Amino acid sequence: MSWQVDHLVIGAATLEQGAARCAATLGVLPGPGGKHPLMGTHNRLLAIGSEAYPRAYLEIIAIDPQAAAPARRRWFDLDDPALRATLAAGPRLIHWVARCDDRPPNARHWPRRESTAARCCRPSATRRVACCAGR
Repeated sequence: MSWQVDHLVIGAATLEQGAARCAATLGVLPGPGGKHPLMGTHNRLLAIGSEAYPRAYLEIIAIDPQAAAPARRRWFDLDDPALRATLAAGPRLIHWVARCDDRPPNARHWPRRESTAARCCRPSATRRVACCAGR
């Protein structure tokens, strides 16, 4: 089994604030992303790949104000009041995500509280994502 950095997650109070911070900090506006109806979020993306991690990207994510509230907690703890207060002060790095080629053999040891697995679909790809709340 191999693991690689998949992406870095920048949380923002609004997607517009996150995109503006990216442009101000890195000098480039992130490209379009998509909506995540299952989680009530939306995102913008910026490729940051290197020779070692050719598919790595930066994800700017925020709660989608036009989406229905999900029946579960949103990924990356975006519903947490403390995190929401922090993001109100400005976008910031909140998580990183790893990619693996198969379900890790130690996945049975992952935290069970608020754990979920979901199929995340894009027009170009479908992938299975495990979201584990470790707190």
